[in-house]
Formats: sequence, structure tokens, C-alpha cells
Amino acid sequence: MNQPKGRIIVGVDGSPASIDAIRWAAGQAKLTGSTLVAVTAWTIPASYGVAFGGEDAVDWRQNAQQALDEALDEALGDQAGGVEKIVDQGHPSYVMTEASKSADLVVVGSRGHGGFAGLVLGSVSQHVVSHASCPVVVTRHHKEDRR
Repeated sequence: MNQPKGRIIVGVDGSPASIDAIRWAAGQAKLTGSTLVAVTAWTIPASYGVAFGGEDAVDWRQNAQQALDEALDEALGDQAGGVEKIVDQGHPSYVMTEASKSADLVVVGSRGHGGFAGLVLGSVSQHVVSHASCPVVVTRHHKEDRR
């Protein structure tokens, strides 16, 4: 009997840290035979309607889809086509936590923001670590090689 494939969810925001997370998650998916699922979240800024004249001027979902596609292409090249994609409206912390409910592993990148660079996770990665329904890996992006 075939064992069901596992699911590895990776959070994508297009940052260098998320590109690193995609690459790490893809390697883990290959090692474990899991399905790689790339998730991106989008929201309409609260001030958008006032400052820019309404919701109809920008296709927020399409912009998020394009950013996801570009990040996957940058991270994986020809292998990007084999990745399942989810584009969901909501705060990234919430979207990733919800996605964790159907995952065996969640991977997020950390840009290292916080009061003590290198010690404090960013708000999204910290929230996911604290609230995910499965194990979480946080990858760290380093701007330069620190040998």
C-alpha cells in the first residue's frame, strides 16, 4: 500500500530570506518525498482606498501570485513547476498558521528584524513558531558569507 505523501509548507514573501527558505524546503521535500506547497499572503493596506482612490485600481491577488511565481523561479528555476501554490488573503501570520493545519512541516525565512539582530525572530516567524500545528523550521538569511 502506498504511503501518503507528506506536505511541507513554505512561506513566501519574495524577500531573500524567503528565497533561502524555498530552497531549504525544496531540498527537504526531495529527501522525504513530500509535496512542497508554497504559500503567500496578501492584504489590502488599510489606507489604500483613501490614498489611491479605491479597491478596483490594483489586482492585489494577481500581484501576490506574480510575486510568488517570481520567487519560485528565482529559487528553483526549472523545478518551480512542481510546486503546489497557495495565494490567500490575510495577514501572513494567520495564513501560515492556518496552512500548518494540513502540513507535516512549515518552513519560514527570518530576515532577522528585531531589537537584537540574530537573536530575535521576525514577527511572522515568531508567530508561526508559537502557533503552528506542526514542527517549524526557521531559515536565516545572511547577507554575506561569515566564514
